[in-house]
Amino acid sequence: GWYNYNSHNKLGIPIQDAKLLYFAYYEGIEGYNSNSHFKKADLQKTAAKVATRSRLFQNQLSHCQMN
Repeated sequence: GWYNYNSHNKLGIPIQDAKLLYFAYYEGIEGYNSNSHFKKADLQKTAAKVATRSRLFQNQLSHCQMN
């Protein structure tokens, strides 16, 4: 959580954008800023899976009953 929050603050990545947050986590701030993640097909695939899983969890959470 703290790393994503830090990436959000330093890089301006939307806190709900799991794909971009994953890139920042995997590549680090400098790597993210250099856009090196766009050149890595395997990383693109993994980030897409992370984003899909994030949407799945968000959907499940939205159906939970909160008291």
